[in-house]
Amino acid sequence: MNKTNYDENSKYGYVNDQGLPVRVHDIVARSAELYGDMPAYLVKGEREGAYEPITYREFYDDINYLGAALTDLGLNGKRIAIIGENCYHWIVTYIACAAGAGVAVPLGTELSPAEIGNLLSASEAEAIFYTARYDEIIEGLEVRLKFRMNRYGSEENPAGVDTWRGLLDAGKRLPEPQIEGFCTREVDPFAMFLLMFTSGTTGKPKGAMINSQHIGHNAWDMEQAHNVRPGDITVSILPIYHIFEAVMGQMFMLAHGATIAFGDGIKYLRHNMREVGATVQLLVPLLVESFYKTVWRNAKRDGTEDELNRKIEQYQSQRKEHEKNYGKDDDSKLRAYARGLFKDEQAEFGGKLDCIFTGAAAIDARFIRGLQDIGIKITQGYGMTESGPLVSTTPYFSDTYGRAGSVGPSTPSGELAISEPDDD
Repeated sequence: MNKTNYDENSKYGYVNDQGLPVRVHDIVARSAELYGDMPAYLVKGEREGAYEPITYREFYDDINYLGAALTDLGLNGKRIAIIGENCYHWIVTYIACAAGAGVAVPLGTELSPAEIGNLLSASEAEAIFYTARYDEIIEGLEVRLKFRMNRYGSEENPAGVDTWRGLLDAGKRLPEPQIEGFCTREVDPFAMFLLMFTSGTTGKPKGAMINSQHIGHNAWDMEQAHNVRPGDITVSILPIYHIFEAVMGQMFMLAHGATIAFGDGIKYLRHNMREVGATVQLLVPLLVESFYKTVWRNAKRDGTEDELNRKIEQYQSQRKEHEKNYGKDDDSKLRAYARGLFKDEQAEFGGKLDCIFTGAAAIDARFIRGLQDIGIKITQGYGMTESGPLVSTTPYFSDTYGRAGSVGPSTPSGELAISEPDDD
């Protein structure tokens, strides 16, 4: 049960029980004030290029420029579809919608042309933002406004095509009062800003209607699951159209001053983590399993399996000693010890990885324990799109090793109940 209050003394108006903003654009506005010159995003001009930073202040300005331009086009309250790979243009468009520019309709990248057309029709989308891989599909669709996004800065746009960059520049040219009016507009936190199609486990896609306070509460709920702090770095690799990544991998990170690097694809994930020195990471269970198997595959290749087993035994002994002296709540010193002991193993992931949060599917507890055996914290959660999405999560400062496999208690802003309980 999300608890949202209107506080006339708060500059954000709608806040949670801790006085923190719950509307998506207010969360970003707060972060722009707190972390203005820190990098919100790391982006590339090309796949093999170096990462370049975009500050929190620049990010917030771009949201307002784009939002003002969309409003100027009469899209306020209209459905705006977004499809494409994870990129900076995608997230700016998404949050501009949350700030009142329209209702975002994220579309899955695995959809067929027919499915894309059907969902655009069902959602009554009046505009669509898309990346280059959808050029031919989008060209044949009947949508009033089409804007091409660039995944990388060096991409060239076909002649005669309206672009995200062009729309942003149009927003910058609008009169200052019009831009300021978008920045300060009143947005109902209970009004739908996100129409997300999800099949869940029952087949046909259904449009889940989600409001800003859903996501805002979840962004703060994650504080109990992750110890993210300003200066932390993560690689955005899970599909951004999925609410797991959009909220946990984006909004939660932005709320706490972390830096988000857009990855080049799943097969480049570990390379990207090494490039940026990732400290926290959002992963689905298959990737957690892959990380675990990579550690042991490398040990077998290098003939260091026995040595790795000895180091794990040494670490387990140190863990027991630490728990006897300090309990199970704060194991940050223990993981600092592990970074030295497992320096070679952790180097595969950049050498700075502190914690992984996993969800979206079931996971074998041995993979959770296996990575924690080399000093990488693993927390787990359960959620549903309709819930915005987090329902429960294992607290960061808890016995995540002994309780590996548990998805933890309900989030602070939620309540759980069993419908029609029986003896089982």
